[in-house]
Amino acid sequence: MTGVVVVNETIFGKLSIRTLELERGQILLEFVDYMGYLIPCMSAKLRFYEKRVEEGGSIIEMKIWEVPKSEGNPDGVRYSLYWVKGEKVLVGYDNHHPKGHHRHYGEKQEPYGFNTIEDLIRDFLEDQRRISHESKKNQN
Repeated sequence: MTGVVVVNETIFGKLSIRTLELERGQILLEFVDYMGYLIPCMSAKLRFYEKRVEEGGSIIEMKIWEVPKSEGNPDGVRYSLYWVKGEKVLVGYDNHHPKGHHRHYGEKQEPYGFNTIEDLIRDFLEDQRRISHESKKNQN
């Protein structure tokens, strides 16, 4: 399968759940892999995508998908918003299975109280600005 990237994988014995991204982020498919048999269980439509390379080489990438509402996704949204430099995550917000809504802030991970997509983007960008400001302040 060309253009397929494993974004996340959770393994439960012989059962693994893989999140696959197809066609450069346009479609998100989630499969249950049982002993080598891939069973599709969710698809999503990309609703927002932005990727920027900042001065100094850090990358900000925001992806938000609309998914069918379900017990595991009552908000009908999947997201991945990350700011990385090299291989280090500076700040990130996502809601992959099984963790649900959570935030990566430096070395810490903590639950995130998701309300709306607008709040999510605002919170992520505020964290990015805060860390950037602190970093510049520490350089002086």
